[in-house]
Amino acid sequence: MKTPTGTAIITPPIGGQAPSRHTRPLYEYGAIIRADYRQQGRPMPDPVAVAVDAFEQLTTLADDYYAETGAHAVAFFLGNCGSWRGAVARQVKQDLRTMLNKHFRGAGMEDSASRRSARHR
Repeated sequence: MKTPTGTAIITPPIGGQAPSRHTRPLYEYGAIIRADYRQQGRPMPDPVAVAVDAFEQLTTLADDYYAETGAHAVAFFLGNCGSWRGAVARQVKQDLRTMLNKHFRGAGMEDSASRRSARHR
């Protein structure tokens, strides 16, 4: 689906209105990712499948999944999903990066890009 300006948007996997950006629970991202891989007719790589399995059990980045948190699952996913392509992939990756950056900034931590730019000033 596209907006009037031509930007791709993600429709929610469940009926109803789309939640505001970056407030979608991780389990919804898991469903979107799994559905997009199916739609593309591509098998999900094992590391990505592990992360998506975790997403489907989580709501927020602070939730625990075994010995890790949702934030760790998102970081692991982002590090292993480079072969996933398309408009949905770009939007989901952007949303997850933004969520992760906000999570770490809210916890008093900076993301690695901020630290790198600070070193080069």
